[in-house]
Amino acid sequence: DKLSDDRLLFITLLSLAEKFYCVPDCLYVHAHRMPTLQNQTPDISVIVPVYNVERYVEGSINSILEQTFKDFEVIVVDDASPDRSIDICEQLARSDRRIKIVRHEFNQGLGAARNTGMEHARGKYVCFLDSDDVLVKDALEKFYRIAEENKAEVVHCMRWLEQLENKDGTLNRSLTVSVPPTSFIGFLIDDKNLRLQNFYVPQLIAPMAWLNFCRRDFLERHNIKFPAILSEDEAFNFALQRFADRFYCMPDPLCIYRKRMGSLINSLNPEKSKKCSASIVEGIKYIDRASGNHISMRIRNACVNTFVSQLLQNYILRYYNENEIFDIDLTRILIEALRPIFNDGTEIATHFLQGYAAQILWKNILQYRLLNIPTPPPISR
Repeated sequence: DKLSDDRLLFITLLSLAEKFYCVPDCLYVHAHRMPTLQNQTPDISVIVPVYNVERYVEGSINSILEQTFKDFEVIVVDDASPDRSIDICEQLARSDRRIKIVRHEFNQGLGAARNTGMEHARGKYVCFLDSDDVLVKDALEKFYRIAEENKAEVVHCMRWLEQLENKDGTLNRSLTVSVPPTSFIGFLIDDKNLRLQNFYVPQLIAPMAWLNFCRRDFLERHNIKFPAILSEDEAFNFALQRFADRFYCMPDPLCIYRKRMGSLINSLNPEKSKKCSASIVEGIKYIDRASGNHISMRIRNACVNTFVSQLLQNYILRYYNENEIFDIDLTRILIEALRPIFNDGTEIATHFLQGYAAQILWKNILQYRLLNIPTPPPISR
């Protein structure tokens, strides 16, 4: 090779030269060419959907760039944001080549933006961060170490930090949240039916996507994506628990979730009500496709019931609870939109058409309003 040829030449010169003089000065610089970023495969791809968050996105992305773990890429997905969010991202990208910006021509929603990010991801692992949240400084380092040490396909945080902000952006209070209160640590049980029964149905694994750190080849092998529905995290969480052979739970809170007071659902209209019903239908189809022939009908029905209940809790009950009303017309629209589809006599359909939604609504209003019991925090965003 070239090094051996150089040594042979040096030995030849040394043996033939009558006078061989050495100088101390450095007269030659050998440039060792590093591979370019484009040719590298990062260990981690962090996917950040961006829409209408100009006030928060810089802090969110900087929390990634300032990580103790450095081998990552940031995939910013511009979901046709109408404000200055993407201008801020472009400015950050000019100073850090690890940031890659992908654009949607029109707004497609959070799930679709995350799917686009996964399509462009090159990392061994994939994780998600909403563009108004932040990572703690060693989040990626801890995620990566736990995944590698345990050969995990999914690493899940059982705890997270919440910052409750007032409408003007000032901090109201901070707290650490854990589901369940006494966190489970280690691998989930191997039997998928028992796993879903013991963890998904009672919601002991919080569904938020940003709590998960996944091997990219695992997601691709099982074609796991976010459905284009409300409560897309609930369905995605079902697929992770259904398919992962090595699902590891860790106790460290690695993400700070900003909850802006007054930014929860504060309006409901016939269009939103129809979207809720469509999300229920598509969510059930998603669960059925993921279940295949490997999940028993009893467990499948229990999982569907959990999914429907959580969607109603997050997008219907919160509206009624916060506004202290019960809108018969909107509830009728929701039920009528489902009636042509849920006509096969299945358990969930029968319960729903017999007043399932109204019963849940009245139960919550009575419990949380008349008895003056505080409304429980939502499971999903």
